[in-house]
Amino acid sequence: MNPKIACDPALEGDPTIARIREALSAPGPFVFRDNLPLFREIFSSGIALRALRIALRRAVDDPDYQLPQFVMEGLIKGWTFLATEQFSISLGVRGSGPADADDVPLEDIPDAQLPRIQPYPFDLFLGFLATGHLAMDRYRIVAPADEQGEYRLQHEGRLEVGSGDSMLLRAGEDVSVSRLRGSLVYMEITGNPQVAVLPQFDPKTLAFCGWISGDPVASRLELLTRTLVEFEHRGALEEMLAISRHRDHYVRWNTIRHLLRLDPDAGIERLEEARRDDHPEVREAAELTLARLAELEA
Repeated sequence: MNPKIACDPALEGDPTIARIREALSAPGPFVFRDNLPLFREIFSSGIALRALRIALRRAVDDPDYQLPQFVMEGLIKGWTFLATEQFSISLGVRGSGPADADDVPLEDIPDAQLPRIQPYPFDLFLGFLATGHLAMDRYRIVAPADEQGEYRLQHEGRLEVGSGDSMLLRAGEDVSVSRLRGSLVYMEITGNPQVAVLPQFDPKTLAFCGWISGDPVASRLELLTRTLVEFEHRGALEEMLAISRHRDHYVRWNTIRHLLRLDPDAGIERLEEARRDDHPEVREAAELTLARLAELEA
C-alpha cells in the first residue's frame, strides 16, 4: 500500500512525510481519534515551518507564484500544505477581533460581529505554534433527553493556551470559545467530515438557536437555490423540484421554502407531499407552513 500524499514536491523527502506514510500504511482503518500521538509528533516536527520556507523560496524564484489552497476568511488566513485521504494539514494565522476585547462586554458588541457558536463537522487537532494571550473556554454539546428538550452547552473548563500546546476537538461534540490579544499562529490537522447537521448556539446567551449543514455540498446547494430565487429564475423550476427530493432532509426543506417564493403553486404542491416526508421535522414544518398559509387566506 502506497498512501497518496499531496504536498509540494520539495517536501516529499521530509522525514515527517515518511512517518505519515508509515502510519497510513498500517493494517486496518485509520481512526483519527486513535492517532493523537502521531499528530503531536507531526506538530512538534517543524514540518509547517519547512513547508513555509519552501513556499517562500518558490515566491522568490517566481514573482507570480501563489500559495495553493490559500484562504482568507475574516480575521483568519489559512494554507493547506499537505493532504491525504484521511486528513489534511494546514497552517493558520488569526488576528484579534471585536469579540476578543476584554474591556468590552459581549452584550455591547453588535450581533453581526459575533458569529454563532457551533462545533466542527470533522475531528480537529489544533497545535499552537505562536500565541499572544489566548484564553479558551471549552464546552461539550449535550443532547436533549427527549424530543421536547433542546441541545445545550456544558462548560468543561477554561484554558490559558501557550505556544507548544495542542488539543483535540471532536466532530459534533466539542466547542471552544476563545479570546485573543495579539496574533495567533497555529497548525490544524483536519479529519474527514462526519456530521451532516450541526447545532448552533447564541454567542451571548449560549442558548441553542438552530441548525446548520456540516456538509459543504449541501450548503452550496442551499446557496444555489436561494440565488436562483433572488434572480427569479423560473427556468430552474425543474431542477429545484429535483433538489427538493434530496437525500438530506434540511436540503429538501430549504429547497421547498425557496420553491414557495419562486413558484407558489409548485411550492404548495411540494408542501402537501412533505406532510408525508420521511423526516419528522420536515413533516412538522410542512404542517405548520400550510396552516399558516390557510390563516393568511382566510
